[in-house]
Amino acid sequence: MSTTSIKNNCPNCGAPDRVLWPPGKSPQLISCRNGNYIYLDICPNCNSLWCSAHYCPEFENIYRVKWDKKPSEWTNMHMIDDGNTLFKWHSSVIREKWKELATDETELIEKHRKLTSDNPIDMG
Repeated sequence: MSTTSIKNNCPNCGAPDRVLWPPGKSPQLISCRNGNYIYLDICPNCNSLWCSAHYCPEFENIYRVKWDKKPSEWTNMHMIDDGNTLFKWHSSVIREKWKELATDETELIEKHRKLTSDNPIDMG
């Protein structure tokens, strides 16, 4: 395995290789666009975009998924149905990628799953 891509990853958000942050663990991001319980954030270090969504209980569990498109495309997708399509996309990426995370991060997701079935893994 080459370490070149690891060396080129952002030290803050892990982009471009990292695509998912679980609840309870997050890089420093700046809000870029606000939606209906779903947001677009930007990494101040590398300008990568991250789609962040809140899940129950109490909407306190925030998952972040890398957004590889323009901010305007995020806004357009949100406007289709007040963020529902965007939220479905967000949770589908989480379901697809969560088992690729480090053990301590998958444990954070499992902890969230035990709290409620209203999580991106089980609600899909």
